[in-house]
Amino acid sequence: MSCQEPSLPPMGTALPAALAFRKNLVCYCEDPTIVVEYLQSLQLPYVLWENYDSIGAREKPEAGQVLVLPNVDRTLTLQQDELAKFLQVMRSRDTPFFVAIATVSPDFVPYAHFTPYLKRQFWFACAEPATGDATDLREEALSQLRTSLRGIHVHHSIRRYVLDIIMHLRVHRFSSQASGGGCSTHSLRDTLELCQTLALVEERPFVVPDIVKTAAYWYFPFHLELIQDPSHEISLQYGSDPDLVAQLVNAMQQFSLDRASEIHYPLYFQYMVLRDVLNLVVPAI
Repeated sequence: MSCQEPSLPPMGTALPAALAFRKNLVCYCEDPTIVVEYLQSLQLPYVLWENYDSIGAREKPEAGQVLVLPNVDRTLTLQQDELAKFLQVMRSRDTPFFVAIATVSPDFVPYAHFTPYLKRQFWFACAEPATGDATDLREEALSQLRTSLRGIHVHHSIRRYVLDIIMHLRVHRFSSQASGGGCSTHSLRDTLELCQTLALVEERPFVVPDIVKTAAYWYFPFHLELIQDPSHEISLQYGSDPDLVAQLVNAMQQFSLDRASEIHYPLYFQYMVLRDVLNLVVPAI
């Protein structure tokens, strides 16, 4: 991916893995009926929420279910935190499967439009479903998928490689130092599970460094939290010229907005930071 323009992960790969690992997804799709029609084509049971009133009092399903959450980026802060608590409780319940798919608008920026609590409930962001994304997601197929994913070997050097990427992202000059760049304590596990997914797609019995890079491009742009104010750029603490830093940050922000509009990839600034880190960190051998 580093040699090509970035793109959002396909729903056809993201959804089976999310069902297997009990993860939630964000989908850049303004019309939630596109997601609903996709789930209908897969014959998956789903529920579409019409509003976000009284979230705490809503019934929690016992059977397997995909929960479609339309336009979550337009909800109030209080509603987002209530939703995050609901999703956290659902993940701990003993159901055959449960996945929430939150649809958002094209200009959605995770750290600006989601509360930190809600953002942590989602694995990564993917593109809207496309023709040909359909796959077998019956309950027996999910059981076999989980077994196959558990069989993908992750060497300790790969784990170390992912940790190095996380550490470099946390201290990057454009990362928000107050939040560790958005890399939470779940980042290692989430990335390794995504690596296992991609290894299975490539029919590999183990994870290789190239798969880690692809997984990083899928996972981290959604989670990275970057500075908005040039005065928060870390090199200022070591004597950098504030005017030059402000010019640099503003230019990078404007360039990323222009590129995001050109190639329809909404997380371009995050992608640039991640690409910089991947060029610095030495891959596992």
